Amino acid sequence: MAQDLARGVYTRLGDWERARETAQAVVDARPADPVARFRLGEALLNLGRYAEAGAAFMSTLQQRPSQDQLETTAVVLLEAGLPEEMRELFGRVCAALGRPDPTVPHAAGTDERLIAWQLEAAELLVEEAGRPDMARPILLGLFADNPGHPDVRTALAELAYDTDGDAQSAWELVAPLVESGHDSADAHGVAVHALADLGRLDEAVALARACRGRWPHSTLVFEYMEAYCHGERRDHAAVLEATEHGLARWPHHPGLLYLSGRSQLTFSVEEGLPTLRAAIAADPDFHEPYVWLALALGKLGDRAGAAEAVATAERLSGLDLGWALKEPADPAETR
Repeated sequence: MAQDLARGVYTRLGDWERARETAQAVVDARPADPVARFRLGEALLNLGRYAEAGAAFMSTLQQRPSQDQLETTAVVLLEAGLPEEMRELFGRVCAALGRPDPTVPHAAGTDERLIAWQLEAAELLVEEAGRPDMARPILLGLFADNPGHPDVRTALAELAYDTDGDAQSAWELVAPLVESGHDSADAHGVAVHALADLGRLDEAVALARACRGRWPHSTLVFEYMEAYCHGERRDHAAVLEATEHGLARWPHHPGLLYLSGRSQLTFSVEEGLPTLRAAIAADPDFHEPYVWLALALGKLGDRAGAAEAVATAERLSGLDLGWALKEPADPAETR
């Protein structure tokens, strides 16, 4: 029915009040439908109306839910950050699934099935709920019990790098996986980023290049990291070679466009301008392409355009970027 479709749209948009209104309309029309009540509970949960959400979820649990329904309920609760008011309900869901509470450290022990269960919970808490603080004890417990487990090492390395900014710890966690040739693009992706941050640019470039050949269909953009490292070394020809490969797969990738345009400026201002404008169109909230656009426009004598680009970059970044309006000898001299 139309309300079902509307609820799905509002849910994807994160408009939880309208999702609740449409979900309530579906429940009013089909009061015995457990899925409708579950969707109402999901909207109420994300509105912080925990008592009502709990009642809606419980009404579905009392109707012999399927394994998929139980797993979906667990996922929704974790995506919401598992509020304290929902913990009792979550415990019941886990019991119905025949699994321990995945947020309890050491719950998995060395059981592969339960390790995967805890890793999924940690990922949802980080990626969906934005609660790395809740994921950390889960991952530390898993690592203590399974120090050689590739997926555990990778997940903990991602947390160390993305949340803590600790490139050294991230590298130490994934280095054994890289050195053993472990078949994981994710582990190698962490390694490339960590090596780049540690200033080990030659190693990062070599690894990124090997990865793009090994996982040509990966969603990880190894070409971007290769190009970034070349840029740090001011090897603009190598940047353009790497970005050309990357843009063949991701023609609208803002990072690849930005790095390509920045390096193009060192050869031809006219050639770099459209690429930088494309980078801005792909991600209007990324401030760095505006800075380089300003430098290019300044070289062409368009002071008004340069000032406008700098003003936009300052608004987006909160930084004082007036230096970009001072005409350098060459855009490549500015970092």
